[in-house]
Amino acid sequence: GKHVSATVDNSSVNTIYSFSYVNPYYTLDGISRGFSAFYRDTNTTAAIVNIAEFSSTSYGAGVDYGFPINEYDRWSLGARYENTSLQTTTNTPQSYIDFLNQNSSTFDIIRLTAGWTHDTRNRAILADRGMYTDLSAELAVPGGGLAFYTLNYHELGYIPLNKDITLYLNGQGSYGDGYDGTTGLPFFFNGCAGCLQRVRGFKVNSLGPKDGLNR
Repeated sequence: GKHVSATVDNSSVNTIYSFSYVNPYYTLDGISRGFSAFYRDTNTTAAIVNIAEFSSTSYGAGVDYGFPINEYDRWSLGARYENTSLQTTTNTPQSYIDFLNQNSSTFDIIRLTAGWTHDTRNRAILADRGMYTDLSAELAVPGGGLAFYTLNYHELGYIPLNKDITLYLNGQGSYGDGYDGTTGLPFFFNGCAGCLQRVRGFKVNSLGPKDGLNR
């Protein structure tokens, strides 16, 4: 059936309101179509965040289509408009301030996405055998003040060792850069390796290059 979801997040770092709707059988052939809209206000000055200080306000909407190829493979295409405004603080790193001085503090970004998934898991929840591969690319088209791209990879593996034990493997990686006059990936789209304390021995958001204030 159709999927409808809504999110409300009101924390010391983020205020997020989002809504999405997906019709998995937009056509009789199994082509899906989904719509989404969001509003997000982010303030990284909270000490628990452990990242360089800045604040941003974003809102936008998008549409996505999914195309089944066979029992295991699926393609996806999408487009999203996003408006982002950024503000600095007295502790914002100079490199961030230089980026905004060279470009702007408000951006209208149109992002195009494409992806491919290959799923041979025996079930989506509590799988115990099979593989899941997700490859995706995103392109911010020129004209909104920024032009950049990202490439993403995610792999899951479930290998049964015996009747009761399954070996679980999880790997992911991303790469992004600017083009057409945009130098590097914009800092407010940066990812991190330990965002949710995924790496043992590192505090949240602490794995990566540090700014002048040792964050």
